[in-house]
Amino acid sequence: MLAVIIGRRRQGKSTLALSLAKNTGKTTIVFDPNDQYGNLEIIGNVAEWMEAAEPTSVGRILPVDPVADFETLIAELDGGEWRWGEYALVVDECSMLMSPSKVHPALERYARTSPKDVDTILTTHRSVDVNTLYRALATDWFVFHQYLDLDLQYLEDQFGSEFAEQCKVLETYHVNHHWLDPGGAPRSEIWADPEIWYSDIGRRT
Repeated sequence: MLAVIIGRRRQGKSTLALSLAKNTGKTTIVFDPNDQYGNLEIIGNVAEWMEAAEPTSVGRILPVDPVADFETLIAELDGGEWRWGEYALVVDECSMLMSPSKVHPALERYARTSPKDVDTILTTHRSVDVNTLYRALATDWFVFHQYLDLDLQYLEDQFGSEFAEQCKVLETYHVNHHWLDPGGAPRSEIWADPEIWYSDIGRRT
């Protein structure tokens, strides 16, 4: 899974990201630059934590410098050879590491070449912030209520006018999920029951 979650503050995107990661049944690592996941264990030594991790283990990286600390994390997880497997990586507020025209080389590698046993889940506030590579390769999009014209136009161009109109009128904590079925046909579904995926993550702001 290569998932992108779009939503403004306090709409549920960080919570949804953690739920999706846990549902993979794999070890989960959250890169948490804004300290949103206060209930999760902070990972000190990544190698030691991964060595001891169970499939249900969930931890977070709380960076001081988002770019430098992300590079340190990925150097251990990947190291140019996909050193670790069977995990889900959540990158919260990924706009710190990408723009529409540029993407951190490590995130580019995750999009292009990550093995099947590695899932990547990104969150950001606006659809227009997503790098063009992730626009092309993401397997799943989860979009909360959108209202800005540029974002709605992007969604219409990417997924069609019906999807964009649905996102424009979504209720609080409802999310529109877009994906491609195994035959490549586009599908979408509104998730209207946040109790299915919501949990207290210890959000600090």
